[in-house]
Amino acid sequence: AKSVVESICQHQEKILNLTSYDFPRKCLPDDILNEIWSTSLEAEKKFGGDEVEESTMKDEFDKYSKTSFCELDLDAILHSPLWVKFFQDQNQKLQPEV
Repeated sequence: AKSVVESICQHQEKILNLTSYDFPRKCLPDDILNEIWSTSLEAEKKFGGDEVEESTMKDEFDKYSKTSFCELDLDAILHSPLWVKFFQDQNQKLQPEV
């Protein structure tokens, strides 16, 4: 029997043709991200010396600000018609046959 996680991954990737990065997310507010960016850049310049490539660092930071610095938006996922149907179908599979 497949685990719930495997079923969710398969549904997301095979049925919806999406990746794990396509789930709705709740991310940090811009003001917090700006503070983190400023602090990171300052530290990198202080400890990294002249070798700091700010544009490359900013690109990486922007990528993380939309992925690693976020959490899944479970409310949006669980209220999405695609996922409501998926979980209803999964629930049906778990019901004992009468």
